[in-house]
Amino acid sequence: MILVTNPFDGCAETYQQTSRRPGAIVGDPFVTHPERQAMARRRWSELSPKTRTVIVVGAALDAGLRAWALRDLASREPADVRGPKWAWRGALGVVSSFGLAPAAYLLLGRRH
Repeated sequence: MILVTNPFDGCAETYQQTSRRPGAIVGDPFVTHPERQAMARRRWSELSPKTRTVIVVGAALDAGLRAWALRDLASREPADVRGPKWAWRGALGVVSSFGLAPAAYLLLGRRH
């Protein structure tokens, strides 16, 4: 048995150690906590209207910032961009960053 303390909420939980690999733990200690399991199982219909609104507005802002940043990047010459354009394109198009990648490009990636 292994005692694991969760760094997020300080809960100490005990887990079985497997015999196949030394140090391997059965189950993920950060998902087995009952409160986290309940949060992970919530469906869209179970969320409050305020939470749904926050999610929809956040997603719309992220999509808008991402579209603006990608359009701006496409219209700029490579000399007007800090760093390689392909790297910015990949970060803006692929990485889900909750608006951080588009904001970083718009604030730091462009030369004015």
